[in-house]
Amino acid sequence: MATTIQNEVENVLQKCTPEEIIADERMCKILKDYLTNETWASAEVIAILQKLEECINLLKENHKQLVKAIINMNWLDSGPEVIQVYISFIRSLVSAHVNYFKPLLLVLIRKMRGDNKTFEAVAQEDKIQLCLKMDQDFNHIHNLLRSLCQLIPMTTVVLLPLLDEMFPFVNKGSSVFENYVSNLLKITWYLPDLRMDILDLIVKRMLKLDVWISRDALSEVYASEEELEDDEMFSMEVNSDDVNDKKETSEDVKSHKSESEVDLEAKLPQAASLDAIMKIVLNFIQETCFHEGVLNWSVTKKLYRELLSSFDKYVFPTYLSNHTPFIMFYICSFNKALVDGFIDYLWKKVTDPMTQPIFRQIAACYIGSFLARANYIPICSAKTVMELMMHWVHNYLDQTSDINRHAGIEHHSAFYSVCQACFYIFCFKHTEFLHSAKGDKWASSLNFQRIVTSNLNPLKYCSPLIVNTFSSATRAYQLAYCDTITERNNRYSLPVSLANSFDNVVDKQLHAFFPFDPYLLKRSCSFITPLYQEFQGSISDDVFDSEGEDDFLPDDIHPKSHEDRNAVDLLQYSCSPGFQH
Repeated sequence: MATTIQNEVENVLQKCTPEEIIADERMCKILKDYLTNETWASAEVIAILQKLEECINLLKENHKQLVKAIINMNWLDSGPEVIQVYISFIRSLVSAHVNYFKPLLLVLIRKMRGDNKTFEAVAQEDKIQLCLKMDQDFNHIHNLLRSLCQLIPMTTVVLLPLLDEMFPFVNKGSSVFENYVSNLLKITWYLPDLRMDILDLIVKRMLKLDVWISRDALSEVYASEEELEDDEMFSMEVNSDDVNDKKETSEDVKSHKSESEVDLEAKLPQAASLDAIMKIVLNFIQETCFHEGVLNWSVTKKLYRELLSSFDKYVFPTYLSNHTPFIMFYICSFNKALVDGFIDYLWKKVTDPMTQPIFRQIAACYIGSFLARANYIPICSAKTVMELMMHWVHNYLDQTSDINRHAGIEHHSAFYSVCQACFYIFCFKHTEFLHSAKGDKWASSLNFQRIVTSNLNPLKYCSPLIVNTFSSATRAYQLAYCDTITERNNRYSLPVSLANSFDNVVDKQLHAFFPFDPYLLKRSCSFITPLYQEFQGSISDDVFDSEGEDDFLPDDIHPKSHEDRNAVDLLQYSCSPGFQH
């Protein structure tokens, strides 16, 4: 059958002029069937495309199926000669018939996702060659797309909605997301005006994956994976004289390990996809901002503004986004001016009374988490921000009269959020603060005692983990004494029965959300780990000496022992308040 069709095509090409081919519907159908069959020879395909290009203006509505067959043909696997002729034909086609432009873009964008089924089916040793072939194919696609953008001025208007439409669904494999996002970012190199829109698109889709994944589920998968690796190591312990048994065990381990990786992908495919995207995006930021290891400041500032815009529109309002905020965490590490700009952006939200209360709380959480976790922020900058926040807290207390001091989150949510952020930062940084020049005097000037003893009672509404750790740190350095207050708050927080109605609302506790809690994605963590501050706080045992401890307290009040509220136990890795859901 294939030979018969090929003979007919050869006769058509030899005996008919381009105009005759276009005019004869039977000949057009022969060419369409030949191209659709995908068993064609390169020489015939080149001849068909060249003849049709000569009479491109004669193509009408009745040739739609033939053009569709050409657009959808597998031209990337046909050799360099066919690729060159195909690109030339497509350029002539969209120049003469712009109505074919959108269907062509859809096909090109679909090819940017790659063939995940083929990639998964290929043996491990052949995947390298397949990746090289895919990179070549993607380069050809971008060369064609770039040339079409030069021909059609309104390409960007049509392109953006199609890029959004063709973005992979959350249930697709990680390699599909990896291919597609990489190609989207490649577009920004020759269409720089689209970069902000493309970054918006990528960030939006990252958030969909991010909120899909819970930290608990991700931790459980990694824990089970570690247990499996331990079992594999145990199975490799064999007697040294039994060589054959040892070889069989090694092969079994390799096979079992590959099954473990597949199982991990199957359990949390969204996590694997988000990890792949994060790695690509962070690498894109690095390659864009640095040229031969030197920071390009003008380029970095522009990219920072674009990422901040995406952050403001999509990431900031999204509740419990666990990993996407680290895009800003990473780019801010390039220069101190970016740190100052990011904190200034957040602080303006905190202090703006026209901002919704929930967004003021979120902004305070971001500041607290950012200063506590970013190890690249100089201690002098952290002290400056602490002074700014504490000055605002004291001014808030000054401006709130004793008569109107009705404690409660519904009235003072921003105040409690800023207090919690300050307490959180101090829990992480108190050692650095106090060991800096004139650290003791500086810490005393913050006047924590006035805040914790105020009628607004922030210790009652902040997270207990933060309160207990902060209480230990400030008591150790005699900056504030919180035990009496926390004991009283604990007594008043006992459950009560609402006998009459639901109008009597039980006091709420401020939700502890810290967006820069530990980063759990393994492939992309190499970008974040060197910049990340784990909790290292500890209170030495000598400061808990019972002699003279809290001697200002009445005899009937006995604070909890320090073993129950040791700072290390409270804020260790993966125990940060923001880690709870």
